[in-house]
Amino acid sequence: MMSKESVEEIFEKALVEPDLAAILEDISRFISRFIVLEPVHLTAISLWIAHTYVFLDAYTTPYLNIHSAEKRSGKTRLLEILETIVHKPWFTDRTSSAALCRKIEDTKPTLLLDESDASFKSGSEYSETLRGILNGGFRASGKVTICVGQGAGLTYRDFSIYCPKAIAGIGKLPDTVADRSIPISMKRKRTGDRVHRFRKSNYVEDSDRIREALLLWSQSTNCAAKDVSLPEELDDRQQDIWEILLQISDEAGYYWQSRARAAAIQCPGCRGVSDQA
Repeated sequence: MMSKESVEEIFEKALVEPDLAAILEDISRFISRFIVLEPVHLTAISLWIAHTYVFLDAYTTPYLNIHSAEKRSGKTRLLEILETIVHKPWFTDRTSSAALCRKIEDTKPTLLLDESDASFKSGSEYSETLRGILNGGFRASGKVTICVGQGAGLTYRDFSIYCPKAIAGIGKLPDTVADRSIPISMKRKRTGDRVHRFRKSNYVEDSDRIREALLLWSQSTNCAAKDVSLPEELDDRQQDIWEILLQISDEAGYYWQSRARAAAIQCPGCRGVSDQA
């Protein structure tokens, strides 16, 4: 028979420790109200959102490559939804190289980068710096070197550029960036698809609840320090991409464990298959 003390301890623990599986389900339902996604993509995005709260404890941060072959496919809308629930969102389509490096180092935001195709096609100093940031910022040790100062005081400095990044655009990312990403292919809404219009001000209570739950979870979890079994079907880079997401799914329990591993294997690009969308 269970003692009175143990019942109280269980009750107190339930009040203190968030139910990660319930949080992930809440995230999935929230996103699905506004965007139609393939189940494997919804699973990956839900886990990725949770990882933005604990990425500093991980060795790598997977990117989301939100792409389509045409306009008005929901890419920007997905970034807008992410902005309401990820940790420290920074939504931008263009900034200076110096501002990009400094803000990432100083605040460790979740970078939500829109119109990436225009940035990479420009051939400017910014596009090259951006490419370097995305290539190097995948690992916790990642740094980029840029010039700082003016005139006789001109020198260079290394900036830490490790932070979560979701990148939206038409067409393909540079190969080295795509190789660090989970591909999320977006398509235009079909006639039979039923979703709500997204107006941020109408859903503040819902997004606040998710953010608060994730923040509370992040303060108690130690998932990034735990060993996790990685699917043999994935190569080394793909295992790096999925490791923190699988660590999170393991903590959430069997249902999310199985969903996450299925998504890791089935997502286009995670099997070495090029997605041309």
